[in-house]
Amino acid sequence: MSVWSFTPKYLLSLTLAMSVSAFAVGQETDEERIEDTVIVTGTKLGLGQSDTATSVSLFDESRIIDDKIINIEDIFDRTANAFTGTTLFGAYSIRGVKNTNVIDGFNSTNALSSLVINGNALGLSATDYLKPSLFDAAQVEILRGPQSVAQGPNTLIGSIVINYNDPSFDGYEGRALAEVGNLGAYRLATMQNVEIIDDILAGRITLETRQADGDVTNTTTGQDNVQRTDEETVRAQFKLRPHASDRLQFDLTYLRNRSDSIPFANVISDPTQGISVFDRLQLSDVQEQYPSEFDFASLEAGWELNENWSLSAVIGYGDFSSDQRLDGDLSPFPLFELGTSVEEEIMSQEVRLNYISNGWTVMVGLFHSDGDYTNSFDLQGVLPDGMGGFIPFNQFQTNEQSVEQTALFAQADIQITDRLATTLGIRFNQETRSFESVTNQVGAVATFANDADFDQVLPSASLRYDVTDALSVGGLYSRGVQGGGFSAALLLGEVRPYDEEFIDNYELFFRYAAPDGRWSANGNVFYFDWQDQQVPFTPENGFAGLDEFIANAGSSSVSGLEVELDIRVTDTLEVFGALGISETEFDEFIIDGQDLSGDAFPGSPNWNAALGFSYNGANGVFASGTYTYVDETYSELGAQDFTAISDRNLLSGKFGYRRDHWSVYVFGENLLDEDYELGLFDRRQIGAAGPLGSVADPLTFGAGIDVNW
Repeated sequence: MSVWSFTPKYLLSLTLAMSVSAFAVGQETDEERIEDTVIVTGTKLGLGQSDTATSVSLFDESRIIDDKIINIEDIFDRTANAFTGTTLFGAYSIRGVKNTNVIDGFNSTNALSSLVINGNALGLSATDYLKPSLFDAAQVEILRGPQSVAQGPNTLIGSIVINYNDPSFDGYEGRALAEVGNLGAYRLATMQNVEIIDDILAGRITLETRQADGDVTNTTTGQDNVQRTDEETVRAQFKLRPHASDRLQFDLTYLRNRSDSIPFANVISDPTQGISVFDRLQLSDVQEQYPSEFDFASLEAGWELNENWSLSAVIGYGDFSSDQRLDGDLSPFPLFELGTSVEEEIMSQEVRLNYISNGWTVMVGLFHSDGDYTNSFDLQGVLPDGMGGFIPFNQFQTNEQSVEQTALFAQADIQITDRLATTLGIRFNQETRSFESVTNQVGAVATFANDADFDQVLPSASLRYDVTDALSVGGLYSRGVQGGGFSAALLLGEVRPYDEEFIDNYELFFRYAAPDGRWSANGNVFYFDWQDQQVPFTPENGFAGLDEFIANAGSSSVSGLEVELDIRVTDTLEVFGALGISETEFDEFIIDGQDLSGDAFPGSPNWNAALGFSYNGANGVFASGTYTYVDETYSELGAQDFTAISDRNLLSGKFGYRRDHWSVYVFGENLLDEDYELGLFDRRQIGAAGPLGSVADPLTFGAGIDVNW
């Protein structure tokens, strides 16, 4: 059931109500507002959070360290309108929409949101499989709503921006962290900064390994670490200032990740046998394997031409690959074995010219990228021969797709009067795509290919009014896009392109920062209209599951709000809260004759909330805790009840003692020992009595030591 029936008229009434309340608080004092020094890097305009119309949750380094935030899932647990899933079902969703797509499985070149590391966006597969560590991170931003002007397609619902600490010229600082916990978990990480040439060249290297067994057991193979985490990361960074000045500098980042983790461990359920997914059991005779490798490099250059003009450029390269092996029949019998592989290689370049003067902040940029994506699978097994025996069976398919993008974009933040400002932006984007598929269906090999070009114009505009020095209100319009692509009918031997899908996004917002710096509140109310939505269908004479085209035949709407609050109660105690509401609905959506109009999106909780605190006593004692609630949802269209996802009540905490250069602590995750699903499959079509899926770990706890020098 919906939290409310949301229509655009509620956008104005709710925002006015929130603004009047904040205005009343702001009128209590005429003190000048403290300057906002936290810059939202994802907008690329150099604006502070209070001056940005985009709805953004921002976490700086002190909060990441004090609250023991380890990876991006921890960020999502305390962010309004953010929800974590698992690789097969979309790694996360923003505002009720999954990062992969409303319906999974279209292709591996398009995402609805992006993950950006040190100025470069990762590919969809890398985003889904990786869980970026936040050890030595300087800042993390969750930007909600289309970011298409500054970041291009694949940011239709938002983006995640991670910036790691730059190498420092202050000497030889370093840090080491060690944690151990239940379920075989441990984490070791270290960072060392080196000033190689005084004021000219500095380096920073980070090493990290994370291990855990998880709590899933395979009763056929005896494997008890099916849901394991097993990965190693190396990150090397260098900063070069040829003239010992920040006016000209170069930043190089290299990241290498090797993983043998299981990003999703499918467990069985069978109500007839009293087996639940929360028994965390597998029956497969094949030991799951999902090893992956990821190499990433980024080179950023910044040149301050004079006090008004600056030039920046960034070149990025990402190479992700994963070879996987799993049981095709999910039973203890050797019937089918499935091998899949994913490879993506992306090279991008961007150049930006910025101008700041007399109330004007202007940015003009040029972007180009080339991406190559390969997906393949190999299904081997046996089929009944009709005479009581079996015959060997083999089927393979390889899909290769290349995507080339070129864009010209511009944004300007203009101070119209002392209290009124506007931000205008536009992006002209051009895409060229080519697709080739080779498939073997029962001994018949077929090759087919196609290519297509797409052009997009993506505008945005916002208006901001400073009611007081502490309170701003305004409105925002932005247009988002997910690129087109190709769909294949494997048995019919045909590939067809499909067009882009767009959303028109409308928002009202308020920003409040108390004059004494003690508390701040930010809120956005939004409504977006999703047009030309990509809908899969089985063509005439096609075979369901193997012959699937996509048509731009759907439309949907999403509406809601997010409000986030930070209060510094005392010099040692800070509390925060977040509330997100999102109502998703298919307006027109028919798949193979099934009308889903009026249904909510899969992986789309109706609301979530978080409440937490951070305490840092003068005597060295520190503590933090976060409670998160996420509403129920479901995984598969057409099987809402069968693949229902439970709501979540999550509690995490940390308690410790800190001195100048070291701290010791204990911590716990899922302290309420809550059982909840990450995603479920409907298996009734193969005669199963219950769904198959992935579930979260139970209560985990441990202790750690953090040393810096």
